[in-house]
Amino acid sequence: MLITLTCAVLPARSQRFTVTPKGSGGIEINIPAMNAQQIHAKNRPSAPEAVDLGLSVKWASCNVGAQRPEEYGSYFAWGETEERDNYDWENYLYYDADAKDNIYIGTDICGTKYDVAHVTWGKGWRMPTEEECKELLEKCTSEWVVFNNVHGRRFTGPNGNSIFLPMAGHRWGKEVKMAGKTGDYWSGTPFMGKERSAYFISMVFEYASWLTYREREYGRCVRPVTK
Repeated sequence: MLITLTCAVLPARSQRFTVTPKGSGGIEINIPAMNAQQIHAKNRPSAPEAVDLGLSVKWASCNVGAQRPEEYGSYFAWGETEERDNYDWENYLYYDADAKDNIYIGTDICGTKYDVAHVTWGKGWRMPTEEECKELLEKCTSEWVVFNNVHGRRFTGPNGNSIFLPMAGHRWGKEVKMAGKTGDYWSGTPFMGKERSAYFISMVFEYASWLTYREREYGRCVRPVTK
């Protein structure tokens, strides 16, 4: 049966990713090439669905810059609300070259002028906090799936509803890196022990997802939340 989605709740079943055993207990992975639209959909108006997973917030059914769950959407440095052609320290909007450190923009940018989900979508949408990301990871089950020929993880909440997060990789310099193999999703919470970092959800195909922190100048996807 052919199922067509326009930024809707992920169906309960989707094609599973399979791997082939390789020597010494390893596996051989065949990840098909992504077309340009899948790798980088330009930021454009969209009408996302707020998916109730049975958590404290509802999660959007697609990324900022996307119109469907399987689209990668746009990549943003932390605290920036527009895309750039080049992602590095020298181009990061909130890097102070003289001090060789980041400019302080707050302990929580969710719902502020630094929040790309809030600025782009409005109407109560914002970036998730660190705690809301933890809730997604700890209270939902997740599995590696292929949906509409795009690799990602399906998160299923306590109430049985699901969302799909594509393995969109990240942007560094002028390139999209690790697309189809990893997925990075910013929170709006900085890592205060290291001013140059912020928390984000990290996904790798053979592992469950986890919350970590890295430098803010990297271009990463954003999956908004709302009450």
